[in-house]
Amino acid sequence: SDEMSRDHLLAIFKARGSAVLHRLEDQCQVAHVPIHTELMLGGVPELILREAEQSKMLALGRRGNHSDHQSDRLGHNFRYIAHHVRCPAIVGGDPHYRSMKRLLLAYEDNEQALCAVEWAALLQQALPGDMIVLAMQHQAERPPHWEAAIKACLDHGGLQNYNLVFHEYQDYYLRASWNTSEMGQVIRSYAESVGSADTAWVVAYPYWVDTRLVGINAGYPTRDYAILPDQLEGTLSDKRNKL
Repeated sequence: SDEMSRDHLLAIFKARGSAVLHRLEDQCQVAHVPIHTELMLGGVPELILREAEQSKMLALGRRGNHSDHQSDRLGHNFRYIAHHVRCPAIVGGDPHYRSMKRLLLAYEDNEQALCAVEWAALLQQALPGDMIVLAMQHQAERPPHWEAAIKACLDHGGLQNYNLVFHEYQDYYLRASWNTSEMGQVIRSYAESVGSADTAWVVAYPYWVDTRLVGINAGYPTRDYAILPDQLEGTLSDKRNKL
């Protein structure tokens, strides 16, 4: 009958749920982590969001066991919960234990985000790994105190990682990279002052950029400004200024 089929399905769900909880309890016991488990029946997102309202932090897998063949994708329940949960959430996706190498935090200037920073700082202190903060903004101007709010929550090691990512790496990148938008601005200024858009080039080697982007940023989207070193001699017959 339908009632027996329902009871049979409930028994299967309870057996599977209990097996999962037993495995989790065993793992926590090995890691000396206190744990309290409870088996509940109902819609996954609704139950998790209801419990999360009374929680300080939510730990969540990014997909269910039925999605193992799509390990690079986010599960349907995860997407729904991530968009509606209001407490800080930490997400893992590997079914096998691995030491944490990197902790990524998305931060925007509100009370929930500051709470997430505090929890992330605690995890960064307890676990070996880097903490990377991704600052989010919805307004045109980023709040000026966002850096201070994050720094205040980080310990010395976290502050070192913060400085490495947001200052040292940024400075090194700016010194070592070629910026096609800046190149385009230089060519544009040259063409509008003492030169011509037709007498500017980017030597292709050894310093290579996408020279088509240079043309787009200069305002000449059909121009490819690349020139090879052995082609430079061919420009000598043009007596105009050159860049």
